[in-house]
Amino acid sequence: MSQDARELLVLAGEVARIRDAPDCTSRDLAIAAVLCRLIAAERDPESVPPSLSPEMLPWETSLERLISAMPGGVGFSELREFAARENPDLAEYLGSA
Repeated sequence: MSQDARELLVLAGEVARIRDAPDCTSRDLAIAAVLCRLIAAERDPESVPPSLSPEMLPWETSLERLISAMPGGVGFSELREFAARENPDLAEYLGSA
């Protein structure tokens, strides 16, 4: 097994542990792969291919409403709870809302 594959599997295991899983799944692996890309971009920004996304991504309407509705500003927990509500299949990764 290559070193990068091993690192990916270790990270996938950590992702699974976040949700108190009995085993590591392909979804854990997919999330770990995204995290690996982010980590690689942090380590060496020049190695990452340019994104086709706009520099400033607009927010989806429901996210924009949440952000606008919080008079004192939105916090991490509100964003996490929103993400869990909007994506019930990912709620175990985000913590219960």
